[in-house]
Amino acid sequence: MGLLLLLQACGVEKTIYQPILSTDSSEKENSLSNLDFGQSDSSEDDSNPELQNQNLESLLDQFYNSFIHINDSGNFSSSILFESLYNFKKNRDAKFNQLESAILEKIESPNALKGRGPQSKIAFYLNAYNFHLIRLIYLNYMKNGQAIKSLSELNPSRGRKDIFSAKVFYVAGRKELSLNEIAQGATDSVLALSGRKDPRLLFALNCATLSCPIILNQAFQEEKLNAQLDFVASNSLKSKNILRFEAATNTFYLSYLFKDFADVFDANPSHTGMKAFIKHYTSISITNSAQINYNNFDWTLNRATTNEPITLDTTIISTTDNPAEVPCSEYTADKAFSPRAICRLVLQGEDSSYKYTVERGNICILRNEKASTKKDIAMRIVGNIEEVHSGDKVNRSLIDLKIKSRDIKIGHKLDNNGLKNTITEFSHKAREVTSGKTTLTTHNDAFKSFQLNIKQRFRFFSLDLFQWKNQRNFTLGCDLIPVDMP
Repeated sequence: MGLLLLLQACGVEKTIYQPILSTDSSEKENSLSNLDFGQSDSSEDDSNPELQNQNLESLLDQFYNSFIHINDSGNFSSSILFESLYNFKKNRDAKFNQLESAILEKIESPNALKGRGPQSKIAFYLNAYNFHLIRLIYLNYMKNGQAIKSLSELNPSRGRKDIFSAKVFYVAGRKELSLNEIAQGATDSVLALSGRKDPRLLFALNCATLSCPIILNQAFQEEKLNAQLDFVASNSLKSKNILRFEAATNTFYLSYLFKDFADVFDANPSHTGMKAFIKHYTSISITNSAQINYNNFDWTLNRATTNEPITLDTTIISTTDNPAEVPCSEYTADKAFSPRAICRLVLQGEDSSYKYTVERGNICILRNEKASTKKDIAMRIVGNIEEVHSGDKVNRSLIDLKIKSRDIKIGHKLDNNGLKNTITEFSHKAREVTSGKTTLTTHNDAFKSFQLNIKQRFRFFSLDLFQWKNQRNFTLGCDLIPVDMP
């Protein structure tokens, strides 16, 4: 999703790949006077108290759910509905303007960072950077009656450099910031707050072009930031624009991201260096004998090409009295069970002995708080997953585990960072034997992250009917569902 490629995408041909970061202190603060930044286009009609009472992350979720298109392909990939965004803005759609206005108010507020710790600030700046760039593009999407196709067309006379160095954005009460400063300024910025030691952040900054990493259809949030960063890093590395191997010549073709931000990869304490980082997220080893080339950067916009009619996601922003649909409601006909979490984000889906890889999930965790005996069903893990083999063969599987109280074990432990992990381990015995674990990580009783791990072993026809023949392991990131506890 993101990409600081923007920030410093230097290529072999200096006349084509200009360094995004500028060291010229005499540069004009706004050399993009020909562009529309929309700082003063809101009105009182754009005010919606219901939206203004929501947090930034909730507002951005509604924006991204409506205008980030998930492509129908084996691996997770997405694109941006720029034409729809442009038309909503051009036609002054009331709901759209209210949502946009509420997002800008949250990003620009002097109190935007109040009470936020370092991780929460990183999530905030990622969201501010990505939204500002997407908005800049859709505000200027049409040039001379034609839709632009490349980021370079925004400012053809000066090039891409000014797009990222122009001081025109308002963030957290700070006026006239550039995208570069938001991403990697000296103090309060995405990279600075991480000590320039977390390369995953490079995959989370969105440059909205074809050579960029993936873009999530959700906002970054402190509570699940670690899982989201793992997701964008691992899934971006599946893109041939980021990483490609040509066996015939033993050559790896990499994004310039790895070259321009080598210092960030080298400073990473967990997986030091570009090669270690790639191996961790892909299991691909780049040997010393392999040749490494860097891909030419493609500034073509990552725009969606769908003919489907687009409407705003009104499940949250609707001003009617109809309540939003309750998540997991299709699985709660039995009133004894209530939803506790919904798990969708694939954190890990690689398998050592199973040919399919889990790519998508939609699984609900249900609890029966009234289970009183060891034989009572206390938990249900129910939903579906989508698996892919060799990038194109799709296998959709139903997960429906009914877990008895006697098969659940709950424990606690602290990790190296002092975070408290509440671990619920369970086993399920049926035609296929399944064991699993849910991990709730908290700090000072504050929710941090939630994961669902499932291991399934399959028994296929064999003379040895008791020998396990295949195994599937996957991990999903989960969102807690607010439920009134009995």
